[in-house]
Amino acid sequence: MSSLNDLDEALAGEAARAIAAEGGVVLAAGGDVADPRVTRGLVEKAVAAFGRLDAAVANAGITMHLRLPRLPARGLDRLLAVNLRGSFFLAQAAARRFRENGTRGRILFLSSVTGHLAIRQMAPYGMTKAALEALARNLSLEMAAFGITVNAVAPGATATPARSRTRDGRKPGRRPPRAVACEGADVAAAALFLLSDAAAHVTGQSAGGGRGAGRRRARCRAR
Repeated sequence: MSSLNDLDEALAGEAARAIAAEGGVVLAAGGDVADPRVTRGLVEKAVAAFGRLDAAVANAGITMHLRLPRLPARGLDRLLAVNLRGSFFLAQAAARRFRENGTRGRILFLSSVTGHLAIRQMAPYGMTKAALEALARNLSLEMAAFGITVNAVAPGATATPARSRTRDGRKPGRRPPRAVACEGADVAAAALFLLSDAAAHVTGQSAGGGRGAGRRRARCRAR
């Protein structure tokens, strides 16, 4: 049983129905996670619906492909608000609930290989992802006394619906671009491990594929 959020509540509902069709039990919610009231509300809605909270996954994020001279202040502020504020305040709300209930909970951030590798025109995005891993390391120390683990997953390019269109809006062929080496299932497998009892003693870590210095393309698994 789980709950999920999207800025567009209709899209959240669509995703929830797809999961329900596979046998899952999901509560869909809409809202901007950059607002702490929304993240607190997500935690409380999950507890009200399912009776408890065992894990929180902060995976909301936006990206930006711009050269430094063209970077607008408003765009940077929005990037920081979603990628960092949203993740921080979800972790804060979840940690409070874990401590109140005496739950040995799990907090997981979705980072990116861009937090480790320099990629052209992705400095702002990479900066936020590196910050999430620093946050995971620091919170892991703070939360250890309560049995709460804090980790991150840092995939490379991943085939998702957001990548189903090219930059000019045209649909590409069925085969994903060669730079896309991960499937959503690859990322989900890493996340499920870090959220499981098997990872009870794994904290402050980042699980990702292809961090090798100088590699132009990050791959999540061998092909």
